Amino acid sequence: MKTIINKFEFEYSNKDFVDFFNEHGWVVVKNILSKAEIESLQVEYKEMKSEYADNLGVEIKKYESEITQWRNLWKRGGTFREIIFKDSGIHNIAKKSMKWQGVKLLHDHIITKPPATSTSIIPWHQDSMFWPVDVVGCSALTPLEDAEIESGCLELVDKSHLNGCEKPRDFMQDEKDDFNENSTRVMIPIKSGNTLLVHSLCWHRSSANISNKHRPMHISLWIHTGARWVPDLVDWHPVNKHVQSRSGEILQGDMFPEFGLHKDIKKPRKYLHEGVISKENEISMFNATKKITQQISELLGVDNDFDLSELLKGKENRHKIASKMIKNNIHRDEKILNDLLYRLWICASSYKTTKSRNVFNTTFGEWRKIIEQKRQL
Repeated sequence: MKTIINKFEFEYSNKDFVDFFNEHGWVVVKNILSKAEIESLQVEYKEMKSEYADNLGVEIKKYESEITQWRNLWKRGGTFREIIFKDSGIHNIAKKSMKWQGVKLLHDHIITKPPATSTSIIPWHQDSMFWPVDVVGCSALTPLEDAEIESGCLELVDKSHLNGCEKPRDFMQDEKDDFNENSTRVMIPIKSGNTLLVHSLCWHRSSANISNKHRPMHISLWIHTGARWVPDLVDWHPVNKHVQSRSGEILQGDMFPEFGLHKDIKKPRKYLHEGVISKENEISMFNATKKITQQISELLGVDNDFDLSELLKGKENRHKIASKMIKNNIHRDEKILNDLLYRLWICASSYKTTKSRNVFNTTFGEWRKIIEQKRQL
């Protein structure tokens, strides 16, 4: 697969961006957000992180090194809401590019890549793999800081949206590497305020951030107004609890604002994919919290009725778990174990309280590695 660096950017007033998007599965539209809006978002983003870290009682640097995704930012109001709702904003790019009369917000979030971290990688995937709806959509990505190649800009496979959807891929497993040798990988460095729109069937990834600064990216997910809710395909997705419809009906609820005209669409003959397929006995991105909770409960000899944040809460509890792990020859270094258990607590507590998390599954991966090494002895 050959690699090129993107040179194509369109003004919003240039309607050619619609044709480019439909041919390639992606497009960059310039200056969707103003400098003032970006600066305001940066302030609100910083305030949100400080608020969440303070609520947990965690130092901000530790929090920022662990938590890398925050959801439903538009519900906080302020500029995050304004950029979703303004008439000339992101929803209009999505609507025009998909050639729909209306769009619905599935959710929005920020994903950041901490500086100088070799583990801040998002593997190859298609967004439709992880959406609990029956039709395709698109994602709009707008960096709050310039996303350069060194800081882990988006990479995608050109025109790959034309080839259907594969089953959901586990970010904690081996990365897909079987693309056609004639495919083209496009690296897309993008300036803050510009927006990259990606079709939900377009394969994309991002590499590690080897720069010396954070790389925050605001992302909003857009679906057709007539999209139906199919929770069984993605039963772990946080949006499921906000849906006020029955399975198989049009996805509706206060968390899913619509823009433009509402149109129903014909039900597809089959779903985009067959749902999550994972091995029950292995830790994956789909079951990590559940499996780690089971493993720690078994280690402590307690019923599996606690959530992970409660099991890991407090130095005394974490020390007890670490001691059990050492006694059972799972690991020998108490300092490493206590640090890992503390970071697991940050992850579990953040998800429980604000649905924020480590999108790179770094800490879950470290735990799994320790457990698997023990099994191989």
